[in-house]
Amino acid sequence: MQNLQSSKKRLLVPDPVTGELSQEVTKAAVQRSYEDLYTPAVQLPLGVPSRVPDPFPPFLPYETRHAMSLLKCGHFPGSDGILPEILFHSRDHLAPTIALLLNRLVAGDLVPKLTKLHNFWNLDVSSDGL
Repeated sequence: MQNLQSSKKRLLVPDPVTGELSQEVTKAAVQRSYEDLYTPAVQLPLGVPSRVPDPFPPFLPYETRHAMSLLKCGHFPGSDGILPEILFHSRDHLAPTIALLLNRLVAGDLVPKLTKLHNFWNLDVSSDGL
């Protein structure tokens, strides 16, 4: 029992006036310690920005060109009917336009009709059904 009392006394802080171990002074010291620990040293404003930044950065022509350079030639066309070779070999000419089209799609614009898409890309539409 005496050992328990001596260990309790070692946890108490002495009163600066009387010099005696005091539970009240210990509580105040612990409270100050926690307040110092959890009080930020730098006050930051907690305002909400008026405009939320775009969730997606815009597609850049050089990124589109690089993605087109990674296409593998010799494969079948996709559902759009465009061969990978056409995109691969025309990437320098088409990359800015495709980047613009992708950015418009992300912004919520509608997909242009096929004939408008060919005009958008300045491609000739043949009369054989394309």
